[in-house]
Amino acid sequence: MELEEHRQHFPWKWLSGALVMSIVLVAQIAWLRFDTLSQKTPYSQYYALVCQHLGCKIQPKTDVSRIKTTQLVVRSHSSEKNALSVDAIIINNATFEQPYPVLKLAFLNIHGTEVASRAFTPSEYLRGELTGETIMPTNQPIQLSLAIVDPGESAVNYQIDAVLPLVSK
Repeated sequence: MELEEHRQHFPWKWLSGALVMSIVLVAQIAWLRFDTLSQKTPYSQYYALVCQHLGCKIQPKTDVSRIKTTQLVVRSHSSEKNALSVDAIIINNATFEQPYPVLKLAFLNIHGTEVASRAFTPSEYLRGELTGETIMPTNQPIQLSLAIVDPGESAVNYQIDAVLPLVSK
C-alpha cells in the first residue's frame, strides 16, 4: 500500500517541466553563442546538422594568423611608369581550409611610419585557375603578382599582412 501511495505522489509533472526548461535553457545558450560555439571543433558538427534543417548559415573557420606571406619582392614595374610590381607567396598553415584573406600592403618611411597602404581583396589578387575561388586550401603555396602605383621615395620599407575581410551586413 505504501508503495502505491509513493508512486501516486512522485512529481512527474515537476520532473518533466524541469527537463523541458533545461532543454530550453541549453537551446537559448546555443543560439546566443552561435557565432562562437559553431566555430569550436566539438560543437561545429552539431551546428552544421541543425543548420541543414533550419536553413541557418555557419561562417567558415578563420585564423588569419596562420596565413603566412613569404618571398615578398617589390620592384619597379617593367612596362608601367610610376608603378611597382609586387610578388609574394601566401600559404595557409592552419589545419583547416579558410576563406582567402584581404591582404594589406603597407609602405613605411625611414622612421617606420606608414606612408601608403592598400588592401587587396581575393578577387583582386587571385588570377588564372584561382579566379573566383573563395576557400584557401591548407599547406599549398599561392603565388601572387600585383601592380600598384609607386608610393614615392619616402617609402623605403614595405610589409604585407593577411587581415580578416570586412563583413557586409
